[in-house]
Amino acid sequence: MREWVVEVEHIFAGSWASQAEEITNVEVARRFDAYARRVSRALSMRKNKQKTSNSVEAIS
Repeated sequence: MREWVVEVEHIFAGSWASQAEEITNVEVARRFDAYARRVSRALSMRKNKQKTSNSVEAIS
């Protein structure tokens, strides 16, 4: 989880830009939206894995 916080801080800080002109609201939003999709997929995969694990335990 710490990695997620560091990544979002990197996005908002604009340290990914080589020039200040590259840091725009549109670009930050684009990068944050991509980040949010990755986090959402990771959490969904984790939930599905837990459900599968719980189902297997219930059957056993």
